Amino acid sequence: MSAPLTRRRATLHLAGALLAPILPAAARAQSGALPYAERDDVQQWAARTAASHALPEDWVRAALAQARFLPRVQRLMLPAPAGSRNWRAYRRRFVEPVRIRAGVRFWRRHAATLARAERQYGVPPEIICGILGVETLYGRNMGSFRVLDALATLTFDFPP
Repeated sequence: MSAPLTRRRATLHLAGALLAPILPAAARAQSGALPYAERDDVQQWAARTAASHALPEDWVRAALAQARFLPRVQRLMLPAPAGSRNWRAYRRRFVEPVRIRAGVRFWRRHAATLARAERQYGVPPEIICGILGVETLYGRNMGSFRVLDALATLTFDFPP
């Protein structure tokens, strides 16, 4: 029997499901002009996700109805302009003493959790730490987008 459905567990299931590329590319590429609560592709996705994750369908629909399309998130996913990719500049920005020290502290502080995540999900600690270092500087930069909005935009309106 599965664990009881709590709000936190349901939210985590929904967030994980939003990351999964379930919808066909054409559906994901639809314009964000309609609110998510009014889009057929979103409603169909909500029904499938609720059924496959044992979540109340009305809860999934209500959660998605709160999501807002973020054009900036969509733009951030577009490839860099030709000629703007420079490995040396990128490396200098992310492989630096401050980030390395923060990464070592983070890894030591969270070693048990990272080991558990590796056992459970098969992702090595160095991969998790590398991503967290680049994306958040180990929690110092938490971003300015609501997670639900960003994930819904990427799930249903991924740039063509």
